[in-house]
This record gives sequence, structure tokens and C-alpha cells, in this order.
Amino acid sequence: MLNCIFKEYFGFDCPGCGIQRSCLALLNGDFEKSLILFPSLLLYISLFLLLILTIVFKINISYKIFVAIAISAIIIQIGYYVLRMTNVISVNCYF
Repeated sequence: MLNCIFKEYFGFDCPGCGIQRSCLALLNGDFEKSLILFPSLLLYISLFLLLILTIVFKINISYKIFVAIAISAIIIQIGYYVLRMTNVISVNCYF
């Protein structure tokens, strides 16, 4: 795993902390652990897959769907980050 440069310089987790371990947990089939570490990962993956469908396979998908998924993912990510930083949710991203 790569070290978080943000945490090294500033001393606290960045909004993206946990994404590497979340991807690894998802690849290992541990869906629950993946959601705990980085809950918006599945939205980002779906956004990426829709982008591939649009570009490579020329499937016409409304930009409103892209915007809705992106905004949802960002809101979840920021909300989860705020909850982690205020210690409402305690997650150790460095198992």
C-alpha cells in the first residue's frame, strides 16, 4: 500500500484515505469491509463504467445520470470524512 502523503505532511487523514484498502477488500470479496473503509467507492466505479460505456461502446447515456452519480459520491465522501474527523465514526484505515 502507498503511504498517504497528505497524512504525512498534515498529520490527519485525507478525504480519500481508505480507498486503496477498500479496493483491495472489494477485490477479495469483502463487501462490508470495503463499504466501511470508503463508502463512495461503488459510486465511483459505476461512474467509471458508465464513462467507458459512453466512450468505447458509444452508448448514449444522459449527462444528468453522470452528474447525479458524481454529486452523490462526493456528498457521501465528504459526509463520511466529516463523521470520521469528528470521531462520530471510528475507522482505522491502516489495518
